[in-house]
Amino acid sequence: MRGPRQLPIVVALILLVMCSGVARGQADDLMKQQAETGWQFMVTPYLWMVSLKGEAQVGWREYDGNVVPLKVPIDIGFSDIWDNLSFAGALHFEVKKNDWGGIFDVMYVQTKQVQRDVVYPNEGPGTLDVKLGLTVVDILGTYRVQQTDVGSIELLLGARFTDWNPELTFAYGDTTETPDAGGSWTDPLVGVRLHTDITNKWYASARIEIGGFGMGSDFTSGFHLITGYRLTKMIDLNLGYRTVSIDWSSEGAGVDARTLDLTESGFLLGVGFRF
Repeated sequence: MRGPRQLPIVVALILLVMCSGVARGQADDLMKQQAETGWQFMVTPYLWMVSLKGEAQVGWREYDGNVVPLKVPIDIGFSDIWDNLSFAGALHFEVKKNDWGGIFDVMYVQTKQVQRDVVYPNEGPGTLDVKLGLTVVDILGTYRVQQTDVGSIELLLGARFTDWNPELTFAYGDTTETPDAGGSWTDPLVGVRLHTDITNKWYASARIEIGGFGMGSDFTSGFHLITGYRLTKMIDLNLGYRTVSIDWSSEGAGVDARTLDLTESGFLLGVGFRF
């Protein structure tokens, strides 16, 4: 178990090496090019120290003549990150020109397989093996509606694609079931982002978005807070916090019904590269 616990240290060392190799002349050329064309690009990979909390409905069971939902609790806290998570990361890409811009965000979480002892309605004691996979992709257009000496305000409009891919195995007696509990959907998304320069080196931004409205999911929302430090003209160091909430239900009914009520949240550590 020592290997995974050393991952942040390894990542930090790699990032420091990358930062130390940036040439001042290249940074000056980049700033000159941006001034001439007006285009600005940035890509920021993040290590996401995420926690997952919620519940998924994966079907129904007959119990005493009634149909009851079969639900799977999801509760992976930050303290369990090394034991239960295989990978959690995010990638942010942004392009700007004058007041217009675009954002492409990818967030991915994959858990390890965990076995739990459960009691099934009408079946008695058994086990449940759970392995969760979740991908969230945001594609947003941005428009700056206000710019002052204090900061800026941008409006956001776009879409969120979500792929929910759990692997579940129910076992009781001599019976084993592997239901198809996942799904993929696309939501419209609207939001706003605030940005302020604290000093010539330090800055902060806050972004909030809402979407779904019954078109893909019932509702989805997100909050993204970032504090950044301009290490060089080409490299930023970022520390932040992000939360994404999802309330989704499938189109099926009865035994085919599937739902997801989930919040993923946690601190972000990343390095931004301008080019």
